[in-house]
Amino acid sequence: MANFTILTHHKCATQMCRLFFVDLATRNGLTVQHSHLSTATASVEHDLSLLTNATYEVQSQAHPGRCVHVIRNPLSIVASAYFSHRYSHPTEYWPELAAQRDRLAGVSQADGMRATMDFLEAEAFGWNTVGPLYALSRWDFDDPTFEVLCMEDLVSDVVGHLMPRLEAGFETPLVAPRAADFTFEALSGGRSKGSENVRSHYRSGVVDSWRTDLPQDVIDRLCDTYRPLLQRFYPDTLLNAQGG
Repeated sequence: MANFTILTHHKCATQMCRLFFVDLATRNGLTVQHSHLSTATASVEHDLSLLTNATYEVQSQAHPGRCVHVIRNPLSIVASAYFSHRYSHPTEYWPELAAQRDRLAGVSQADGMRATMDFLEAEAFGWNTVGPLYALSRWDFDDPTFEVLCMEDLVSDVVGHLMPRLEAGFETPLVAPRAADFTFEALSGGRSKGSENVRSHYRSGVVDSWRTDLPQDVIDRLCDTYRPLLQRFYPDTLLNAQGG
């Protein structure tokens, strides 16, 4: 049975958690499963499972053990995804994204943000894969099975947030990865936070870049659609974006 599972919906948290799991596994002789399919469940043959594009419908029926659900502010998801889908994310084996990239290349950034929001809310995001916002809008956050961890907190100290949660599920002590390897500076190849490279997986390291990236109508729609999630986990977003 998998000892520990992380569920994610977005590229930045997925990449950090994947690198963390690979490092941890190498140091401790553990095995790692990673799947981007929404239909995937934690493997009983692996110690660690990372499931991207997870859905509550599947995970609530199949989750076998301790689990952390990493979420991100929906406004940040849209802003981040636009640049990833427009410039950097591989399109191989993902025809839906290839078509989306062509679409984004032909419109303004503002219209691209609108198209990105629609794409992220789609059920047909990829093969056996739903959009990140589609999944978040249908998640039961009252289910105590899944411990919620906001990505905005995770990135401040990846090792410090994940190791205590991991150690609670393992009988023997674990050798932790180096915290310095998971800073924005280390992951981006030496750039400091705020130094933007739109073609990099780690674009800027600024957690609230949505404030300047998103057009107001997209902000308004996201605040209205995801108000319960924002009120619970990101109340400052509603105060700052719509005056409460």
